[in-house]
Amino acid sequence: MALDERIVKIGEYEVNLGSKGNGKTVLLLHDISPNSSMKDLEPLFVLSSNHMILAPDLVGFGKSSKKDEIPNYKVQANVVSELLDRVNVHEFSAVGLGWGGQICIQLALMLRKNMASMVLINPTYEKEQLRHLRTLEVPTLILFSEDNMFVQLKTAYILRDMIKRSRLEVIPKTKLLNKASPMRNFLPYTPELTNLISKFLLIANDMILPQPEMENELKGIAQKEDELP
Repeated sequence: MALDERIVKIGEYEVNLGSKGNGKTVLLLHDISPNSSMKDLEPLFVLSSNHMILAPDLVGFGKSSKKDEIPNYKVQANVVSELLDRVNVHEFSAVGLGWGGQICIQLALMLRKNMASMVLINPTYEKEQLRHLRTLEVPTLILFSEDNMFVQLKTAYILRDMIKRSRLEVIPKTKLLNKASPMRNFLPYTPELTNLISKFLLIANDMILPQPEMENELKGIAQKEDELP
């Protein structure tokens, strides 16, 4: 399923923006892997049946501006924030894959009153983001695959314990059925997974579970993160 694409000028950058559908806005942010683009999340373009999908190529990727160095997650978040303002979007949900999840977290911290919900797919994060996460009220679904070779599973538990209105779903290896998925290095595309994401975007508040006791092995990690300057 292809999106309608257009170039939007944001400061010094040209950002290629894909869009499709009607309804409440869902922002899709791709990873930092080589040759990444909005197409990393193509299996989720079916969400356009119930939502307005916005999927930019981040700066340095796809058809957006190329730079000698890829701008960091803070710059990317600022560009995306201005992009949303430029297309007159003031309330949205966000889905981020890998590094795109880290950018989603930054957007949530910047635009907490504008973000309705957030889905993080095998996300990364920076330590300086952690100290602010407990202040977030954005309902968050964290999806993490056991076969992820790039991010440790403890990352998912740390984010779950830091974001108080969050739900963690660990996808076992036995459910990794579709190895041909564009998200093969992260989560497979399956109807069940897409339905879970779609359902969460529609009724996020109803799907947030009471926060479990923090895993013993992670308590010390979280405490050390809180002590960061």
